[in-house]
Amino acid sequence: MIKPQPYKIIPKIQHYEWGTKNRKALIPKFLGIKPESNLPYAELWFGTHPKNPSDILIENKTYSLAEIIKKYPNDVLGEKISKKFKKTLPFLLKILSIEKALSIQTHPNKKVAKVLHKNDPKNYPDSNHKPEIAIAIDKLNAIVGLKNLENIKNSFIKYPQLNLLLSKEINEKLFSVKSKFNEDFIKEVYSEVMNASDRKIKLCVNSLLEFISQKSKKNKIEAQFLAEYNNYGFDVGLISLLLFNFIQLKKDEAIFTKAGIPHAYLGGNIVECMANSDNVVRAGLTSKFKDINTLTKILEIETAFSNVEIKESKNITLYVTPAEEFRIEKITLNKDFDKNKFITNGINIFLILDGIIEVTFGSKKSEIYKKGEAFFIPDCLKKFSINMKNDSKIFRVTVPIGKSA
Repeated sequence: MIKPQPYKIIPKIQHYEWGTKNRKALIPKFLGIKPESNLPYAELWFGTHPKNPSDILIENKTYSLAEIIKKYPNDVLGEKISKKFKKTLPFLLKILSIEKALSIQTHPNKKVAKVLHKNDPKNYPDSNHKPEIAIAIDKLNAIVGLKNLENIKNSFIKYPQLNLLLSKEINEKLFSVKSKFNEDFIKEVYSEVMNASDRKIKLCVNSLLEFISQKSKKNKIEAQFLAEYNNYGFDVGLISLLLFNFIQLKKDEAIFTKAGIPHAYLGGNIVECMANSDNVVRAGLTSKFKDINTLTKILEIETAFSNVEIKESKNITLYVTPAEEFRIEKITLNKDFDKNKFITNGINIFLILDGIIEVTFGSKKSEIYKKGEAFFIPDCLKKFSINMKNDSKIFRVTVPIGKSA
């Protein structure tokens, strides 16, 4: 049996090419370590995904979090969560630090994920879906979801070079179709763009580069187009910058992307939480495996792609999403709210974004955690409290089963 107390989580770093480097690298600053020269620090993982599972400390010894959950599922997860999610942690918590665009991507639903994993386990490493929320630590620039037909048409008017990627038939139809919500035709247009020949893509991108470079005033997405060309060269993913909705999140704002919504993060630092999955269907702006046919088949056309309801009460900000695997909230501790009491209902994972806190539990026992650290509270510890040592900002992730504190 695992003891009813907090346990420190030792996260794992992912050094993907799009991560921040050197002085810009957030993750080393967050962890209080010196960055290696020119090494990108892209993601920090807190969870049990087999690709990069976290460890925990028990009496100063290192153990696999996944193995501890497997050995003591009810004590750690709680009986309801353990039963529903087959004795596994259902979510994965991350920090992302983005210097250049991530791949043009979408995530499969559960049914498609199982098929992809069965047919191609190398490129689709698990059979789970990946609904996810991104919460801006400072800011996030992103492209999310295809524009409606009227705005796609406007993009082809504003950037006539895009017409090089369409057949005469599709091009004529684009300017004759009146309904701006014709989802099937939007998919048809995007599919033809993404499946254009290398020759057409190079011709189109070259023409766009010349056109945008000559503009005396460039908007943000045009500047991003030039920057990502320098990063990725003649890549069809560049075209998505002009056909997707461009969004800018300010600090603490959030977006939620469900299965099928195409997107790409362009820059910023975020807290990200998702179902415990690494299933990504990519179609551009990446050196990794691309699967354009699958992406165009499973993409969803939806204008209300960012369905995050934000509920604020005193010092807690709850980010409400449809995901059944996680529930995430930001807790701000200051002189007005310097103590929170909690009752567990399943596993709790805490990530300290700023400050120093004290966790009190049991018979006047306590532990100190500071910025850059994370810990989990097992279900068997039913009551605990968090006190601030200075102004602090923390994120708490639970599983939305039953009543939560």
